[in-house]
Amino acid sequence: LVAAKAQRRLLYELALSSGLRASEIRHLRVSDLGLDACGVRLDQKWTKNRKSGFQNLPKRLVSRLAVSVAGMPSASPLIFMPANVTEAFQRDCRDAGIPRHIEGEGKVDFHALRTTYATLVVESGASVKEAQTLLRHSSPVLTMNTYARARNVRLRELCERIGHEVMAGEGVGGRQ
Repeated sequence: LVAAKAQRRLLYELALSSGLRASEIRHLRVSDLGLDACGVRLDQKWTKNRKSGFQNLPKRLVSRLAVSVAGMPSASPLIFMPANVTEAFQRDCRDAGIPRHIEGEGKVDFHALRTTYATLVVESGASVKEAQTLLRHSSPVLTMNTYARARNVRLRELCERIGHEVMAGEGVGGRQ
């Protein structure tokens, strides 16, 4: 995010905070921004699942989006999208020293931001149903087996937590 220009950083923050696809972001208009509800309205005409909906966003991001579109007509794009988002994303990754492919993880492209969102949702403690709903998937299997990843750093943290519980019985006053 730090390596990207301000306009594209806001785009990447939106993708990482919502899981929205590039095509969905491209269709968002200023009028879709819900300041009070804190998110964006999605229209069935351009969502992949062909369902209207509302995607919650962090308050801080909604505030930054509101500032970026202040005074713009309601039909204006909500956010700047490069003509070739793939090329711009690859350039920003290269500038940040992020490889195009990560061994054992897969390719790094704009759609990987959706996968990252799914992983962050799960790691944040969402139930399977909550994760499925936030990603607007028809099946929890798609959410959990295709999108959400088990990251090694997170597995290590969980292992340490379990170890702490198991080993708490060692010594005075611990569990038996």
